[in-house]
Amino acid sequence: MRVVVSPLKMSSAASYGCVYFDRRCFRKDDVKSSKGRKLYVCNSVASTPQGLQFANTKVQIPEKTVRIGVLGASGYTGSEIVRLLANHPYFGITLMTADRKAGQSIGSVFPHLATQHLPDLIAIKDANFSNVDAVFCCLPHGTTQEIIKALPKGLKIVDLSADFRLRDIKEYEKWYGQPHRATDLQREAVYGLTEIYRREIQDANLVANPGCYPTSIQLPLVPLIKANLIKSKNIIIDAKSGVSGAGRGAKEANLYTEIAEGIHSYGITGHRHVPEIEQGLSEAANSEVTVSFTPHLMPMSRGMQSTIYVELAPGVSVEDLYQHLRIFYENEEFVVLQKEKEVPHTRHVRGSNYCFMNVFPDRIPGRAIIISVIDNLVKGASGQALQNLNLMMGIPESTGLNYMALLNSHAFHGFKEWLHCTKIHSCILSFKPNGVSQNTNRKSLCAMNITAGQSGNPEKINLDRIMNKARKIWDSSPQSVKTFPWNRALENFIQLILDLIVAVIKYLCLPVLAVSSLSEMSYCAHEKKLFLIPIPLLVGVAVAGVLRETALELSPLLKDAEVPWHLIAIAIFFTLLKLPGPYYPYWGRIFIPHFANGGLLRTLYFAFLWYRRPQKASEPLPPECKVRFSPSFDVLLQLSLSVIHLGGFETYILPWPLRKRHYRHESRNL
Repeated sequence: MRVVVSPLKMSSAASYGCVYFDRRCFRKDDVKSSKGRKLYVCNSVASTPQGLQFANTKVQIPEKTVRIGVLGASGYTGSEIVRLLANHPYFGITLMTADRKAGQSIGSVFPHLATQHLPDLIAIKDANFSNVDAVFCCLPHGTTQEIIKALPKGLKIVDLSADFRLRDIKEYEKWYGQPHRATDLQREAVYGLTEIYRREIQDANLVANPGCYPTSIQLPLVPLIKANLIKSKNIIIDAKSGVSGAGRGAKEANLYTEIAEGIHSYGITGHRHVPEIEQGLSEAANSEVTVSFTPHLMPMSRGMQSTIYVELAPGVSVEDLYQHLRIFYENEEFVVLQKEKEVPHTRHVRGSNYCFMNVFPDRIPGRAIIISVIDNLVKGASGQALQNLNLMMGIPESTGLNYMALLNSHAFHGFKEWLHCTKIHSCILSFKPNGVSQNTNRKSLCAMNITAGQSGNPEKINLDRIMNKARKIWDSSPQSVKTFPWNRALENFIQLILDLIVAVIKYLCLPVLAVSSLSEMSYCAHEKKLFLIPIPLLVGVAVAGVLRETALELSPLLKDAEVPWHLIAIAIFFTLLKLPGPYYPYWGRIFIPHFANGGLLRTLYFAFLWYRRPQKASEPLPPECKVRFSPSFDVLLQLSLSVIHLGGFETYILPWPLRKRHYRHESRNL
């Protein structure tokens, strides 16, 4: 409601824009004066709040505003309705009911709504609907029918329960286990999936607001089924919801310890949203559609994701699905088809009335995967209800719903609802995450733009900075550290690691080969082909010999090399043949692993001969590599070398410069 201000006097330097009264709904004859009304100052900057002085205000009151009643305001969907209506320019709440919370204020039930000037909660039997133009009914299913039947004629009603969603009364009684007591209203009700049934909703008096799961599922599927781009059979839906979808009632299954750090399915093959989903899809296909639907409960307060697996119609590609959805929802405010390959996240729609979706190709040819995410309390309930009532009242459907998604609490680094409180003179300002500061004594509300930024990307590693720090540490190190032979130490360390690897291979290759060979032989025995094993085994032995001789002919230096590289290459070749044994075809699984076993056995035999070959005399060490010991250490050194040599461990224990031949050379010089 606009207030014309002439003039607006301030005792301190300030710039001002528009001043508004609070958006509570009241009629012309209800207003005696502007005293006590809440004032909104937009784009204002004032050094002292006490400096604001208002004079000669003239109030322009609209002829009519829409008075709203919220039935069941103490539930999650009811509280979301109240939150969304707080910033609605045409709707004002005049009635709120909650039988179990009757007599309490909405702020005592939901503290985040304590700043709103709202009527107290009352019991439904005490409600007076004479000052109500439209009603949001947020009561559980089964209780809504009698209450709506008793409401005055002419009210616009949006029912958030399931009582009027199913057109077939028998289906309702089958799935909800109770008779329907308002069949006349059932035939009158319009299903409120806004983007699909917009024309019908505009002329309706009673709208059955869709469920959360059906909303996230029908929005992507209905356009595709109507266009015959996907088959209406074999549709598989894997849906996940936050705990708020189960309501606010105290249930053991919803306790923190029952749901935290885990996920579980519920309502398998029997969830009550199944007939609602199949009803909408069957109407789109003009034939009966049956879906496989499994919901899951996620350890989060709000949010919903539906992953849908569909079969493509003949000649249709995933790109065709994407382009059709893009065109169908091109002018829709609250349905967003994301860019190709972008995966929708529930946190991207948290607290908003948006539905994000995308289409992906399945790895199985002829199938596609559709992902749709919504906030189950907004687009899945209260937000869509407000969108429907906007249409019913003839105003733009996005009015009061242009909220961007909320960031997760992690984005505020642990800050709660109020980030910071500071006292300026006698005015206490509380800074909210959305950049609005509010006076907690409810005198004024100043809209401020608070910009938060970061310098640089904290996730990017600055290599130059790391190198500079390392260089400074090196420069400040003692001279003894700088003169230490780091390169030689690194070579010794690398050689030690290589020697350990060789030792592991040397002592484990034979047991591993034996165990794997027994496994392959057991398969042949099971297939009654054990008598065939010698054939590929002998062929492998022969091939290994041919490969060895060929390698030595091509490079005679391999005979005197310190490492038998040709044998290592042959062993790798047969190992690569052996590893995919279980994946070979039938006869390949019979022959190829045993062929590889024969080659590996022959290669191991060659390796044994190579290690037992006569060693050439060692060349004398250069002077810088000679190690001198004191006479008192000579006896201990000789004993240690004898033990190492007798055990055959000199190749794997001693570092590179102090190998067996080096020690023997030094022992002659001692």
